[in-house]
Amino acid sequence: MEQGMSFNFHFEEDNFDEFADKLKECDVEYVHPIVEHSWGQRVVRFYDPDKHIIEVGENMKIVCKRFFNSGMTPEQVAERMGVPMKFVNACMR
Repeated sequence: MEQGMSFNFHFEEDNFDEFADKLKECDVEYVHPIVEHSWGQRVVRFYDPDKHIIEVGENMKIVCKRFFNSGMTPEQVAERMGVPMKFVNACMR
């Protein structure tokens, strides 16, 4: 097996925009820039110095709140994210 690239790490970030801005100040090699998945979560992937892939995604509760704050109804949020209403309701608390 090739050295490095044998592990992928995934983290969730509550303040994704702030994280993305700080990441731009670092000298990192991106796997890909920020993308938004069909369910609304924004993620970025980059390599650590050992060539392991690091993925940082927006916290799913924050995604839910972002959609709700944009004017979507809880039902629209659940449909957009593909999650049950129970999850949406828990995020709104």
